[in-house]
Formats: sequence, C-alpha cells, structure tokens
Amino acid sequence: MNKNIGIGWQLHDRTGWGVYGINLALQLLSHPDYSPTLLFPLGRLPEHPLQKERLRPAIESYNNLASALKHTPGFRPLSENLTILYGLGNDFIHNESPLMSPTEAGVIFFENTLFSQQSRERAARFPLIITGSHWNEEILKNKGFSSQIETVIQGIDPTIFHPAPKSGLFKNRFVVFSGGKLEYRKGQDIVIAAFRAFQKRHPEALLLAAWHNSWPESMARISTKGYVSGIPETNGNQQQAVAKWLLKNGLTKESFLVLPETPNIYMAPIIREADVALFPNRGEGGTNLVAMETLACGIPVILAANSGQLDFADHNICLPLKKQGKVKPATTMSGVEGWGESDLEEIIEALEDIYTNTQESRQRSLRAVEHMQNFTWEKQVDKLLQVVNNFFS
Repeated sequence: MNKNIGIGWQLHDRTGWGVYGINLALQLLSHPDYSPTLLFPLGRLPEHPLQKERLRPAIESYNNLASALKHTPGFRPLSENLTILYGLGNDFIHNESPLMSPTEAGVIFFENTLFSQQSRERAARFPLIITGSHWNEEILKNKGFSSQIETVIQGIDPTIFHPAPKSGLFKNRFVVFSGGKLEYRKGQDIVIAAFRAFQKRHPEALLLAAWHNSWPESMARISTKGYVSGIPETNGNQQQAVAKWLLKNGLTKESFLVLPETPNIYMAPIIREADVALFPNRGEGGTNLVAMETLACGIPVILAANSGQLDFADHNICLPLKKQGKVKPATTMSGVEGWGESDLEEIIEALEDIYTNTQESRQRSLRAVEHMQNFTWEKQVDKLLQVVNNFFS
C-alpha cells in the first residue's frame, strides 16, 4: 500500500466531514510512516494555532498542486504513489479528485437507504468501502453491494473534549444542550417540544442551542411532524432568526440561548456548561460526532437508539431512547430504513431522570468518559490505516 494518503474531501473546522479531514490530516502528519495529500480547496482552517501550524506543510503542498494543475485544465495526472480515500455521501455521490490513483477506497456516511442504479455503478469503482457506522455497513451488505465493507468509527480529540469544571455562567439554571445543524433529520423540533414541556415543570431550565445550518434550504421540512410551526427566516442573521422562531413556538425569551456558528475547538467549554445533552436525531449515517464529543466531556446524554447512533446508544454510558417509531420521509431522502421517531414522553422522562438522579447520572457519565478514550482520533485513524493497509497490501 502507498504510504501517501489522499484526503478526498474538504478540510473545514465547522462541518462533520471537515473536522474528520482535519483530524485525519493531523494524525497522518504525526505518523512516522504516512503523510497526507490534500486534494480539494480548503474550507475554514482550525482556529487552534498549533493545529493550523502543524497543517502548514500539507496546505503548502496542496497550494503547489492547485497552482500546477491550474495551467492544465481537465488534465488528471496519475499518481502511482498515492492511495486516495474518497468522501462519499448519499447515493455514493462524490467529487472527483484532481489526481488519479490505481489505489482508491471510499469512505461513506449516508442516511438515505434507497440507492439508484447509478449509485451502484459509482460504488463498484471502489473495491474497499469504509463506513462510518455499523448501521451503514449492515445496510450496504443487506442490499448486496459487492465491495469489501468495513466500519471505522470517527474519533474525538481528548485534549479538547474532556471533563472540566463549569465556568458558572449559568448558576441556578438546569442547562439542556442540543447540537447539530437545524433540520428535520436532526430532530430539533422534538427537542423544542420536549423542552417546552420540561421547562413548564422546571422554570429554571435553559435550552442551549448550537443549531447553525450552512445549508438553510434543508430546514424547510422541520415542521413536518407538527411539533413546531413554520421555519426560521433564511435571510439575514441566522442566530436571530432561530431565536424569533423559538419565541413563536412557545418558548420564553429567558428560556433559551441560540449560539452563532462556532468553531469545533470552542465547543467543548460550551458543552461542559450543560447538565444534560439531548439528541433525538431521526437518522445519522455516522455515530453522531457531536454526541460522541459530548460523552467525552462527561455530560449526561440522552440519545436516540436508531441508525448510526446505535453504536453508542448504550445504557451504561447514556440514556438511550428505545421507543423508536416509524419516520415519515419528509426530506429529499425517500429511504428512511433504520431511522427512528423518538417518543416525546420517554424523552421528558429521561430529562426528569437526569434532573432528579444526579449521582446515578454522574456515575454513568464517568463510564462514558472512560469508554470514549477507546475512540480518540489517534486510535481511530490507526484503525483506518490498518483496514486500508490490510486490503491493499
């Protein structure tokens, strides 16, 4: 196997794929036997100055590559000494690398479980497909995809996401954290309905919402289930628009705080202010990276036991939402096999459990922190390299 690894998706510190790419590149740069080749234009780079400096050689190499290829539009040189990992989404859609390689593998996270004939043709290109969850692996195998399919879960950075004292900014408040881009699939409408009921019982409750969505058109179906009405305005400041929308949906001004778009490195101290995190997400191709990072911070987590989240929906480390009903397809994704509609009463009961049984919740969270040490980026990238190396050697 070639020791030069091409990263076939954009590095960006405010998207799930981008955070994966950044941490993959950092681990490759620290590995004695491997090095990264960036293949796509860079998004926002980490605001962590040491990470940014460590990435500099890979960034300079990409800039040189882009400059050289600029003079030969349409030409895709063959690089014999490169193994390209392509980032694949729903229906195996991906962007073509500016370089060609005889050694290619696909890394996929998908939520849509219906596949077109074109997707099967795209998949056939990759002799090895690496999925981001065991649910994704099971779906592909059950649907007869012929490639070798292996699961390698994402990682967490324990230097950032770890237990630490609260700042005390929200004294005497019971803080409920909810993270993920605002859309039907992520289930923030369920969060609003559950929090609305919980806050009536506990007026000191505060919803801490990290819901920035860089693709506002995907918010259009958030009201499908009927828990909320309307959608936030898509023009102007999104943070203010979401706040206005929450007011229209029955929350009081003092009961919530909507966060602006926030770099990954700053999320840990925000998460640590919470007393509980709620993830009733209807479908996740991966394992829900924000939930993983929250577990690593030692915050009690309520997690929907469906789709890719099943890899961490374990009662030893969180409160899994076991009552999972059928989901009405309400997005551009018509395949929702394995998705789940969380039960509102079960969520409220779980919130009450954590509110009341603080000692039991703390013990569960300590087990979660210990468990997440098995999923550092260093360990997960090593597993990824081992899978790729074993296949192509």
